Amino acid sequence: MHAQDSAGRTPLHYAATLPDNGHFFSLLVTLGADKAFTDNAGRTAEDYLKNKEELTRETLLKEYQNRDIPIDISGLNFNRYSDKVRDDTVSSRQDIDEEHLISQIDLCYKIIRNKGKNTILETLLTSEIYQKLKYRCTRLDNTMLDLLRPAIKDLTLVKGRFKTDDQFTGISIPDYESFRVFEELIIPAIKQINGIEEITLQPNTDFYGNQTPEYFTSMNLDTSGNIIKNCVVEVSRNISPATFAKNLKLSDLEKVEVILSTILIGYYKINKENALIDYMGTNVGSYYSLGELVDYKEVYKDLEDEYLLPDEVNDGDSANWPYGRGVFISPLGDVIGWINIREHLKLMCPTTVNYRGYIGIAYKTAADIITLLEEKVESVRDNKLGLLTTDPKLVGNTIKFNIIMNLTHLSNDIQVLKQMCTEHNLTLQLIDNKSLFKVSNKQTIGLNEIDCFKQFIQAVSFIIDSEKNSSKSVTKVIKNFIRKKSSKLKLRN
Repeated sequence: MHAQDSAGRTPLHYAATLPDNGHFFSLLVTLGADKAFTDNAGRTAEDYLKNKEELTRETLLKEYQNRDIPIDISGLNFNRYSDKVRDDTVSSRQDIDEEHLISQIDLCYKIIRNKGKNTILETLLTSEIYQKLKYRCTRLDNTMLDLLRPAIKDLTLVKGRFKTDDQFTGISIPDYESFRVFEELIIPAIKQINGIEEITLQPNTDFYGNQTPEYFTSMNLDTSGNIIKNCVVEVSRNISPATFAKNLKLSDLEKVEVILSTILIGYYKINKENALIDYMGTNVGSYYSLGELVDYKEVYKDLEDEYLLPDEVNDGDSANWPYGRGVFISPLGDVIGWINIREHLKLMCPTTVNYRGYIGIAYKTAADIITLLEEKVESVRDNKLGLLTTDPKLVGNTIKFNIIMNLTHLSNDIQVLKQMCTEHNLTLQLIDNKSLFKVSNKQTIGLNEIDCFKQFIQAVSFIIDSEKNSSKSVTKVIKNFIRKKSSKLKLRN
């Protein structure tokens, strides 16, 4: 790995000259190649990677041809590299040719066609699209196998997310480059789960609009306290220049972990009114590594009971799992920050037990923390798509509003309830009995945060009013029935 030629160049120096957008270079670094090695000219491999004209593949070949014993290059294929997408700076610029890998990808496709019938993924991944994408590879060495991993797990382990979650695509976007390398699958998936025909330019981040703090803190969606059982505001972020957590080395995972946990704890140091004074002094929250969380079974159970576990927390298939990952819990338990699970940060802000309907407080808390975060670090953002995430359903503004609602009366006609949610751009998911549902916003792309929030509030308010009106109608019918029955009894007597 660190052998040097007569000019002091290592294999990594040679990899830097390949026209593959740094694909082989990244592979060698992942395998342990040291980027700090310099050649006789004092240049590192990374210097040549960034300045291609300083050392080219052609220069190296001429050097070898001019030796006393020239190297035979007749078996080398110099035409294997070509653009896979327009203005290609994102793919490996070569088709994958490892037979075992190709057979695995083919098997994945067969599983989706046979076991995933009528799912979003099966509909979008046509034979034509599959043949176009199956040999592609990003410059970070991610293929269709990485992209389709959640789908294969769900279908082979019979987890049932395709059946219960309308926005589960079975796709995990492994790196930023995949948005272009596998564009023919990812972009249609984003459109379909958002319920849009075309993607418009994502507006800039705006959590507050022209609203005052009182607008958020005084908002209560369920004054009766009978309908909303749980309410969580989720916001995700991936910070630049780090790639998605799946591709990060342990040292980089730990850097992201330290940066984000420090910012979350720092929020409570700055906003001391949100901290908690206990017998040990000022409590600014706790951070548990993912490994530690296994030992704190009560903490894990509390998070699970409050729907505060990300879906992927038990599906660790990334390198170095579970290291460099963990969860921050605020002093009052009203802010949960998951780090490096899939996104660098998934912030979950639940409403408290006695204030389940106060979604504005949870939203403002999330907004304040993300605003502080973006003063410190830059989030990864695409000019058109907006904020990038591994989950297609979050791309855009990354906000998800999840409310668990007890819809005793509306649940009597599920089809009507589903139609109401569809018309109001909501998703509906049955939880664990016939009247308990998870209601979420459908669209995250093409909307800024405050508009997304207002649309959701309006839609959920309609559902809640409909449930209350249904309850009144039933009560009225029962009263009329009792009144009629009483009248008949009087007549008999």
